[in-house]
Amino acid sequence: FYDLRAQEESNRNIVLIINVFSYGFIVLMTLIAIANVFNTMTTNIALRRRDFAMLASIGMSRKGIRKMLRYECILYGVRALLWGLPISFVVTVILYCIVLNTVDSVFTLPWVSVAAAVICVFLVVFLSMMYALKRLEKEAASCESKLDKMAEVGGKMQKAGDTISGAGKKLLPVSGAVAGLGAISVKTAA
Repeated sequence: FYDLRAQEESNRNIVLIINVFSYGFIVLMTLIAIANVFNTMTTNIALRRRDFAMLASIGMSRKGIRKMLRYECILYGVRALLWGLPISFVVTVILYCIVLNTVDSVFTLPWVSVAAAVICVFLVVFLSMMYALKRLEKEAASCESKLDKMAEVGGKMQKAGDTISGAGKKLLPVSGAVAGLGAISVKTAA
């Protein structure tokens, strides 16, 4: 009687330890995957700045660019799921076969976990794409304000140049007279 209770307690502790390590590993791998997707998506958007500028210059609106990026997100998510779901199903079956040797159980696919994974994939892809797009728009606004400042400085320089040009035109007869006097003084000195 005492040995059975101690054995059950030992088994529960072992299962608890296995669960803690398993879920810890799953959480760690999930965070690494999310960081990888986020980094890839933001880098992808940053590298395509010129492409977006070209599309905008030929008439594509911001709304059109956002719509195009949403379709890309759907394609990225579907492609990831086309690889990930079959591989995860195979791994699940292999784990079931390993566990079947020790415990009798009926195989069922974890449909709730599959649905959660599908939702998370699309959520991570869309959120990282929207973050990268916001960052790109903020960068574009910053560049636009810099261009406005440069245009303002250019306008001021144009005014200064016009003023100098006007002053030069006014001084042209005087400089001609000074040059003539200089030439006369050189002749008389010689």
